[in-house]
Amino acid sequence: MAATTLAQDTVKPPADAQGMSIELAQYMARVINTPLSRAGIKAARRLTLDNFIVSLRGERQPWTRELCNWSRRFEGSGFAPVRGADWMAHASIAAIAQGTASHGYELDDAHDEALSHAARS
Repeated sequence: MAATTLAQDTVKPPADAQGMSIELAQYMARVINTPLSRAGIKAARRLTLDNFIVSLRGERQPWTRELCNWSRRFEGSGFAPVRGADWMAHASIAAIAQGTASHGYELDDAHDEALSHAARS
């Protein structure tokens, strides 16, 4: 009971949550509709390739193999290939396998100038 009261006392929504949401949406629309520079495109290509290569190593790791074995129960639930497996599953399951493979070792690069990471999605 006390934890609930404490949470209710300390967690308060922003006074202008709707205004903040609109501001965030406008910012995202500007970013999405701004073309990448040549350097940005080059960096995105390099980082995507880097993530792919790192995930090749990661898919062989025991923790990724275990996750792939777990994901088999979802075989046929979607059309996304499961990394390191020979079946397809729902995209959310395939994403867990891909994320585990590409981050089993933190070897992939980030693009500091753009504050971005190729494997962020």
